[in-house]
Amino acid sequence: MADLPRRGAYLVSARPLLELRERYETELEVLRRRAPRSDVTVTLATCVDDIAEVINSSAPEQLYITVDDAMKITGRCRSAITRMCRTKGALVGARREGGVWSIDSTKFQAYLAGARSKGGGP
Repeated sequence: MADLPRRGAYLVSARPLLELRERYETELEVLRRRAPRSDVTVTLATCVDDIAEVINSSAPEQLYITVDDAMKITGRCRSAITRMCRTKGALVGARREGGVWSIDSTKFQAYLAGARSKGGGP
């Protein structure tokens, strides 16, 4: 099993967790039809419930994305994203924690929409 970072070590996108929950829910529907009382069905149902609870109890800080996420969204290189964080930190909602940039997803998307509407790139 992979080593997990200590809580608060860095902020990440919740997208993979949401995709995992969706995939497990799909599998759970199939299991409930085929073997509604099996141990596997009960275990998977518990996992889906646990994932949903984690998502629902998430703190607002989990709405932040990483530089890697920003690279995927914009198609720009790492140095361009980190430069944006340094020079336009307040506009894009960027903050640095322990040497790692965290970018407010909502502010970042709003910044990109504004830049695109003005004819510029991200």
